[in-house]
Amino acid sequence: MELSGDSVAKLGRELVCPICLSLLSAPTRLKACLRKWLAEHKECPECREPASRRDIFRDERFDELQYDAAATVATARPLPCRSALGDARGEHAKKTAAGARVAAGWEPAATHVVCGVTPARAAKRTFKFMMGVLNARWVVAPSWLAACEAAGAPVPEEPHEVRSNTAGGDSGPVLGRTQAGRLLHGYEVFLAGAFSKRGQAEDLLRAAGVQLLTRMPLPSSQSAYAQEEGLKANLARRVALVLWDPDAGPAPPAAPAGVPRVRLKWLYDCAGSFQRFFLEGYV
Repeated sequence: MELSGDSVAKLGRELVCPICLSLLSAPTRLKACLRKWLAEHKECPECREPASRRDIFRDERFDELQYDAAATVATARPLPCRSALGDARGEHAKKTAAGARVAAGWEPAATHVVCGVTPARAAKRTFKFMMGVLNARWVVAPSWLAACEAAGAPVPEEPHEVRSNTAGGDSGPVLGRTQAGRLLHGYEVFLAGAFSKRGQAEDLLRAAGVQLLTRMPLPSSQSAYAQEEGLKANLARRVALVLWDPDAGPAPPAAPAGVPRVRLKWLYDCAGSFQRFFLEGYV
């Protein structure tokens, strides 16, 4: 699908900073840009209404833009990404992609994640598998590539869709592809201590709609579990937590009161199954 001139112009306007007129590369740049502006001015740079730093909040237009981009990508030429296929099957996949390039690593433009599977069509819960689930991409078995090769063109994915992952999560690919909204929207996470793969953890959190914190959350008079119930019932706006990786080092210092210290497995279980699991089971 090709974008019309009007669509391109609209997208361009959304991605330009109204202060410096440069393209935005991340939501955090927008926040930093506004902080700098408001340190010297007392008005909004767009509408010129009175404003202060207290008026800054997360701009969710980026979430919407990501979903719009995903919808556009899904109708474009396939760009499969391979996951846990092994050397021989990975090389074969390169030759059976119906003319499409097969990416070795995760790419935002990827339309499919092609996974090695068990006879029950369960895939290994890799980083690429989870990114595919969180970004509403097709997660399919290698048989899809073979069917594309036989047909000489892309074929329907559903008969080849991965059903679950070997870590125990069921229906993650289907739920991720069909459910609306970011899975963990409303959560604020501070990464404490060492991580074996910090960059991947951050990418997964962003894909799930989490706001990454740069400092330890403030104490809360309400427990995180009560906040989670409020978030589920649309009575609370956020849940703050500290995330740590038990495989990378000792547990970090205790978190402030009302802020749970949660193991990284919580993120993996949520992402692999496209379900929100309560924090209580991961502290």
